[in-house]
Amino acid sequence: MTVGKNNLALDNLRNVTIQLGKSKDWLNRSLVKCQNINVSLDHDLQDSQYDDLEALMSRYSRLTDILVNKMFRAIDRMELENPGGSLIDVANRMLKRDLIDSIEELQILKDLRNSIAHDYSEEDLLSLFKAILELCPTLIELTNRSIAYVDKKYLLNK
Repeated sequence: MTVGKNNLALDNLRNVTIQLGKSKDWLNRSLVKCQNINVSLDHDLQDSQYDDLEALMSRYSRLTDILVNKMFRAIDRMELENPGGSLIDVANRMLKRDLIDSIEELQILKDLRNSIAHDYSEEDLLSLFKAILELCPTLIELTNRSIAYVDKKYLLNK
């Protein structure tokens, strides 16, 4: 890899790390607002609660996309001459770097994100909200781990 390409990859990694951190902060903000909402099927939600949960859902999707599609691939570009491949290839490389605990964990996060992107009924919406509330801590932990990895390895905060 040439120095010019390496500088571009480092600049991209720096920008993605900043974007990931901001997106995580927004997800945390929504999570705090939604943690005490009862999302059971037999409980009617107020309009404002739906609004808060919809914001959480959107922010979960965004953070998942930035982590998997931008951050993990930006790390690959810094560390591999020819990164790429499928999600499973990326996941295997992140597993080796200890940025995820298992491929299945990443697949669960991505599957939920994909479920959010498709049409769903009102009953499905409540189960999506519940799953998001359960998986947000995992997504945030993986995000923190990735940011710490990049900061330590590339001294971005120095």
